[in-house]
Amino acid sequence: MPLSRLALALVLSVLLAGCVSNMDELKVKLGAADPPPVYLPPLARAAANATSALVEIPLRFTAEGSKDPQNLPLDYAWSFGDATIGQGADVTHSFEKAGEYRVRLTVSNEVGLVDDATLLVRIQPGDHKPVAVLDATPLHAKMGEKVAFDSARSRDADNDALSYAWDFGDGSIALTPQASHAYAAPGAFTARLRASDPSGASDEATTAILVDGAWRSTGSFGVGDSTAQSRSVPVVDGAKHLAATLSFPAGVGNDLTLVVKDATGREVARAGAPGMANAAKPDDTITRAFDLGADRLAPAGAWTIVVEDAMSPAGVAWTLDVTETL
Repeated sequence: MPLSRLALALVLSVLLAGCVSNMDELKVKLGAADPPPVYLPPLARAAANATSALVEIPLRFTAEGSKDPQNLPLDYAWSFGDATIGQGADVTHSFEKAGEYRVRLTVSNEVGLVDDATLLVRIQPGDHKPVAVLDATPLHAKMGEKVAFDSARSRDADNDALSYAWDFGDGSIALTPQASHAYAAPGAFTARLRASDPSGASDEATTAILVDGAWRSTGSFGVGDSTAQSRSVPVVDGAKHLAATLSFPAGVGNDLTLVVKDATGREVARAGAPGMANAAKPDDTITRAFDLGADRLAPAGAWTIVVEDAMSPAGVAWTLDVTETL
């Protein structure tokens, strides 16, 4: 029967007197509220694709079979017994040292209830992968300058004798512990070292080598020969400067002009005489030069340096030095 007002008042007075301390509990007892849900903890199940393996062999661990009685979402935390942890229902882990490891899976639901499951994993001694260490000097070189490559700091935990293979990034290779290589073109190259042990386990290391361009050309104009002469230079992505200096003897009124054209054939710069060339003394050396910054070095490709004969009554020889800086 429903409580009378008098009975309800009596109950409330008891509550106020401190005999009942939980209003929600009272409501449940009086039938005015449903009891709170009772949650059960999740069930943890851990498995692995193998429980015995060699060092450094990856093992796959899974929480497949774990479940929550209420179908609540679950979180998965792994402790591998070697001071490392993992997260997720499926994880991969390799052990660096031989021994026995107790792998623990902790499963928790959104109301904070947890369960654990463990696996015992036995790791046997085996073949460690070598560690490749690549040293190169200098890392910023010029065309034709030899770069020294060294693998001496590479190591192998099993003290196996290692073999080495170098790829210098320009199509050239070497198979020695130390090597030297000169790059024939400017650019940014990725040099790669592969260190391998007798069982075939290997490791790679890489480093970036920047190579500046440097070219010297010579030529001459004969008497009455005014046909322009040119040299092609590769301008690479990332170039910061392209500079050229043309040198020639003053002679009797000699004057040459230096012109640069980009990969599309468009004229980018021109360096000529500001006044009468014959103002120089006959035994002086005249120079024409330009220096283009990165903002003017697009597009990359084959650029052309042109030497034009503005005046050379008796003919003239010239020297052209071009540098490209990355």
